[in-house]
Amino acid sequence: MARCLLGRIGLVAKLQLKPLTCRPLNSLSRSSIASTRCASSLIYHHHQAIDVRRPASNNATGFNSIQLSKSRTSWMMQQMKISVRFYNQKSWVVRDCKSIDEILETASKRIDESLPVADAAVWSSISRMITRQQFSKHRNTDTIEHQISVLLRFTCDSLTKLKPRQLSEITLSIAKIVQSIREANQRRRVSIYHQAFGKVLQESSSNPNQGIFHALAKATDANLPRFDARSLSNTAYAYALLGYDPKIDERSLLGVIAEKSIDCMHQFNEQDLANMIWSNAKLNVDNPRLFQSVGDAVASKRDLIEFAPQALANIVWAYATTKTQHAGLFQKVGDGIVAMVDLSSFAPQNLANIVWAYATNKTEHPGLFQKVGDSIVAMDDLRSFNPQNLANIVWAYAKNNTRHAGLFQKVGDSIVAMDGLRSFAPQNLANIVWAYATNKTQHHGLFQRVGNSIVAMDDLRSFNAQNLANIVWAYATINTHHPNLFRKVGDAIASSDGSKVFTTQDLANIVWAYAKLDVKNPSLFTKIGKSIGALDDLSSFNTQALSNIAWSFAVADVDVPVTFDDAFTRALIEKQNEFNVKDLRQLYQWHIWQIEKSNRGLPESIRWRCEQLFKNSRSLSSAPNDRSSSIPPESINVLKETHLPAYNEPLVENISYEEHELKPSSASGENIDSQPSIHPPKATDLELMTVPELKDLLRTKGLKVGGRKEELIARLLEEVT
Repeated sequence: MARCLLGRIGLVAKLQLKPLTCRPLNSLSRSSIASTRCASSLIYHHHQAIDVRRPASNNATGFNSIQLSKSRTSWMMQQMKISVRFYNQKSWVVRDCKSIDEILETASKRIDESLPVADAAVWSSISRMITRQQFSKHRNTDTIEHQISVLLRFTCDSLTKLKPRQLSEITLSIAKIVQSIREANQRRRVSIYHQAFGKVLQESSSNPNQGIFHALAKATDANLPRFDARSLSNTAYAYALLGYDPKIDERSLLGVIAEKSIDCMHQFNEQDLANMIWSNAKLNVDNPRLFQSVGDAVASKRDLIEFAPQALANIVWAYATTKTQHAGLFQKVGDGIVAMVDLSSFAPQNLANIVWAYATNKTEHPGLFQKVGDSIVAMDDLRSFNPQNLANIVWAYAKNNTRHAGLFQKVGDSIVAMDGLRSFAPQNLANIVWAYATNKTQHHGLFQRVGNSIVAMDDLRSFNAQNLANIVWAYATINTHHPNLFRKVGDAIASSDGSKVFTTQDLANIVWAYAKLDVKNPSLFTKIGKSIGALDDLSSFNTQALSNIAWSFAVADVDVPVTFDDAFTRALIEKQNEFNVKDLRQLYQWHIWQIEKSNRGLPESIRWRCEQLFKNSRSLSSAPNDRSSSIPPESINVLKETHLPAYNEPLVENISYEEHELKPSSASGENIDSQPSIHPPKATDLELMTVPELKDLLRTKGLKVGGRKEELIARLLEEVT
């Protein structure tokens, strides 16, 4: 501003007269420089003319002092009067405005008087103030809305005159205003300003006014060759905040920005890289070249000192969300974090996002997980972690098959110590108990607290099918009894109206959990049995699901004939070559139970295989009534987990994670129409058998029973061939 003011006043430098020093520019405030009195005192001091000389040392203003001489006084005063008048007409220091009201009123007045308005500065200040709620509470909504419309119309008319940096700043500022409106709606703390801006900038509560942002996008596309790295990243970030990728001549604006970014990747600083890659992941823009280019840029850096913690978190989050692999990037980020003295500068959400990204991307980095776990354990408490942070962290460790007893104890103790779990979403609760069960970590207090919290709820309508299935699976896997919880969940499923969609694995997990803990709920089994019986095709059930469902109904002793009809038999035949010994144990016990009930048992080919494997085996010699102890079931591996990849904004702002549910892939298998041939035992089946079982099988064939296990298996295979 000092250079601009002095240039407009038309000062003449390098006068070789005796100087007299006056107040330096860096002692003047922005507003005082803009005023006539300060300009007068700046230019004319003790009736002396002015001489500007460049100082020997640099400071914030670029000038150390203004020196005055005794010549050209009258000429300089005349120039000063003209220039100050011109400056006061043109200049408007937006940052001096204390509220949105003041900005809108001043901007509207200047527009009416055809005076220039600094669009970028105005919108930037408004976006900052609406977030801080710097406005009056007693204004008329219609007046505010009119002033906003005037300012917006003026901005749209000026788009062709804006420089790239100004255009990107306006786009980002308006996007932040829309985001602030959405957050206010979620918190149900909507002011008249949120209402007024919302009417102008939004088409609905979730959709931005596409006309406005399409106009901004067209102006961006026209000026894109002149955009620098910061302008590119800010523009991409703005549209990612909106969740809107405008199309220009059937081209994705974010796609065009990505291609431009690749060409000037060397200009991007650390924050620009993070914002660009986060934006493309948020809008699901498929551009492998961009991800490869950004990954290479990060991996090639000597160190990561210049990256803010949130930038690192957002980068790896973006790659995990888009399922993009870049080993060099993940290794570099992991090594960089491990090399840090401590992680005190990382916010809880940064830590949660980082380990979530590594687990989701299936990237192992033991040092990173150890460092993050130790850092959390060393904290005095976990009050700064929200429920989703806690859920995502333990989920990541379980998903990555990484054990950290101290971390799981700390998180469990923290949850138990809370006043209540009302702030935990159903998916948070499901993911937490799933993680402890998968990690084989006992924490009785945690499971008791979560169970009590669910039981205390009025109903379970907020829980989806997968939440319920994973919760009971976790309690059964960790062998933790909570009768009231199982009664609540069972009754909720049995009385459901079909609004919850249960997958094949959900159904298998639920009945297995109730059978495993010997929880009686005939209405639940009847409901699930009829649901399975209503399916014409069970090819989506894998072998483990089929065997566990059969075993569970046998142990629960709930006879639902429609469950095991022709479709179930066809599914068994189609997958008979895929069943292992563990599956066959459960199926044969179900077969005995079915025969006892005078129902259809196993198909002949599978029954023959079971009999050949287990004839005279002690594991099948117990009475059918002793099913709960004779053949313990094998736990179902939960192949699907629910997680919130939360979107975490770049910079210092946070938005909540979005919840996504991963659907399990159906088990593949060929459809077999004709009766298959009988298959002898396979080597993999024999390897899973115990030595006594192998010896029993050898006796039935009249073969030698002495020797080591490998010799027994080889003898059986030789006899078969």
